[in-house]
This record gives sequence, structure tokens and C-alpha cells, in this order.
Amino acid sequence: MFSALRKLRDQKRFAHACRKGDLDAAVAAGRSLLAGAPDDHKVQNDVGVVLLDAGQPGQAEACFRRAVELLENAIHVNNLGRALMAQRRYDEARKAFARAADLDPADPQPQFNAVVLLREQGDDHAAEALDRFVSRFPNHAGGQNELGCTLEQRGDVDRGLDCFLRATQLAPGYYPAHLNRIKALCDSGRYPEATPHLEALAAIGLRVRVSVKDGAVEIDIDGTPFYRGRVSG
Repeated sequence: MFSALRKLRDQKRFAHACRKGDLDAAVAAGRSLLAGAPDDHKVQNDVGVVLLDAGQPGQAEACFRRAVELLENAIHVNNLGRALMAQRRYDEARKAFARAADLDPADPQPQFNAVVLLREQGDDHAAEALDRFVSRFPNHAGGQNELGCTLEQRGDVDRGLDCFLRATQLAPGYYPAHLNRIKALCDSGRYPEATPHLEALAAIGLRVRVSVKDGAVEIDIDGTPFYRGRVSG
């Protein structure tokens, strides 16, 4: 009875910290959860995700490996690949993503992560792989965001902006696409169009500060400088 109550308490603490975006508290609650439920594959996976977000990929890897031992499914194996990729163990990560894709061919995430891996490695085939992925999964927010970045790098800013917008429409809480669209709009001097995306970031719990003074524009997100520029004219 006592252990069950402790697990329930830790689960509530963990869920509450995750909702608030308090990684330190989530990691602490997660470690307590792991101590009380080492054979729960969902706990291992969920705590692994938090550890990965907290910049602790080695410890996240241990959680995901245990989750895979307990239940090998596409989600657990894909997350193991993410932890390996974060440690730049690219060959191992590639195998994990391939295994996850075999386990669930309908799940786009392992295939998307395999594309991201190619990009991180600077592989010449990354752009082709991304095009194939987006053709197969046009409604994947991450794919649209990556395509937007590629188009912007090629100088096709307008099409890149369209991809970022599409990503935010597909997944309103997907903040990387909001960040990319904000920066691209600001770089183009289209500051008013960035406002809805800044509001969307605030709505999902990020601290957003915008300052416009004497033509200088400053945008900070969660206390970190994000954009610095000037209003022309």
C-alpha cells in the first residue's frame, strides 16, 4: 500500500512539473519514480524523455534501453535513437531509427529523425531524404519545419515562411516552427506578422519579452536573447 501511494504521489509531482515546464523538478520527481517503479516501461520512457530534454542524454539512454528491454516498441526504440543521436553516436542512432521504423512503418517519427540525423552529419543526401519524407508525410509538423529551414537557407524565404506557418497550423504547440517563423519575419522587417507567434509561445508557457525603443527591437524568450534588430524607416 505504501509503495503504491508513493508511486501515485511521484507520478502527480512528475506530471505537474512536466506541465509547468520545470525540468529540474521533473527530473527530481522522475528519479524518485524510477526508484519505485524500475520495471515500468512507461515510467522508464517518460523519465528518459525528460532527462533528454534536460540535456542528460547518457542517463536518458539508460532509461530508454531499460524500456526497450521491458517492451520493444517503436516509441521506445525511436527515443533510444534520439538519445544516441544527442551523443553523436550516429551509426547506433541510425540502426535504432531503422528498427523503430520496422516496428511501426506507419509512424513517421523514426523516419523523420533519420532525416535529421543526415542533416546533423552534413550528409549530401539529407535534402533528398527530406523531400521524400515530406512527400510521404505532408502533415508532419517537423518535416514542414525542416523543409522551411532548407528553403530559407537556399534563399527562398517566402516558401520557407509558408512551411513554418504550415507547421504551426498542423501543431500549434510546436515551438521550433514558431521560433523559425518569428526570426524569418523579423529578418525581413515584417515585425507585426510575428506577433501572433510570440503570443502562441506565451500561451504554451514560455516567457516572452519584446522591447522596441528608438528603432531597436529586442526579443527575449525564457530570459535568453533571441532576436536583436532595428526597425527601418
